[in-house]
This record gives sequence, structure tokens and C-alpha cells, in this order.
Amino acid sequence: TFLFEQSNYVTLIINEFNKAYLNLSNIYSMPIKAQSKLFSVFVDYTLNMLMEAFGQVKKCSSTGRSIMLKDLKFLKGNLEDLLNGKWKFNINNKRENK
Repeated sequence: TFLFEQSNYVTLIINEFNKAYLNLSNIYSMPIKAQSKLFSVFVDYTLNMLMEAFGQVKKCSSTGRSIMLKDLKFLKGNLEDLLNGKWKFNINNKRENK
């Protein structure tokens, strides 16, 4: 079942985004467009850093690479659900997982 579930670190990243949103009390006074842009930058940064880390793995099996790709897709989908569903932003992340 591990191949069909997100890894623990994906859950941790999502939890950190939730904490950040709940702890940024000043964000609620910002216009929704500014809030959306701020979290869009967070998402881009997080995905870029994760892809960079994955790119530095020198020796990995095809199964390992598949798991990394799966985790990127889970993370992107969970972040989009959180941002656009729960928080009602309208962020369309154009990044494609390759």
C-alpha cells in the first residue's frame, strides 16, 4: 500500500502550511489577492525545494523515482485542495511534475 499513499513528509508539509495559515493573524487584513499571491509563492518555493532535493539523489531505483513523483503529485494536490478548497483562494499552480 506504500506505493499508493503519500509519504509521511508530505503530511508534515501540509500540516506546516495549516499552522502557518492559522498563525498569520495579519494575513486576514490583507486583500484576498495578496493572500493568494503570498501562499502561491509558498507553494512554488516548497515544490521547487522538494524537486531540487529529489534531483540531488544520485542513486535511486525506478521504484524510488516513482515514489518521489507520486509524493510530488500528492503534495501538489493536497496544497491545491487546502488553498482553493478550505481557504477559498483561487490559486492555479501551473507547475507540471516531470
